[in-house]
Amino acid sequence: MTSESPVQQPCDYDDMLRGIKAIAEGLRGIQELGVAQYTPIVDQIIATRSRDACHIQHTLDYLLDFACHPAGLALYKKLCRYYYTLDPAATADYVNYYREMWDTETPEEKEMSPFKKSGGRCAVSAVVSAPSFRLQGRGRSLSEA
Repeated sequence: MTSESPVQQPCDYDDMLRGIKAIAEGLRGIQELGVAQYTPIVDQIIATRSRDACHIQHTLDYLLDFACHPAGLALYKKLCRYYYTLDPAATADYVNYYREMWDTETPEEKEMSPFKKSGGRCAVSAVVSAPSFRLQGRGRSLSEA
């Protein structure tokens, strides 16, 4: 008895693209679900004026996964603005985590950005005090999120 290896059929480019599109749409759905589930959590943190740093940080950690979605980024910024009033240094870290994970600015755009890194920290006072400043390099202001 001989074992025959299955003959591979040529890859259909259109089928492959449809598969990739389906995966991307599925990821988008997961992101939207995550935003929907974390919105009441963020709203509760802010409404109750929670000072529970662990809870806020865990929420920011999870929101970072959804910050590539516009609604996820808006929610992330909202919680960062609130957390800045409690712990500016930790908020700076979270702004930098976002930038490391999702920001696509070119070096030239970073040079022009009001969020220049200095000493490993981002100048985040602008995040909460000046809504016209940009958090990311896509030209959206904080007030637009």
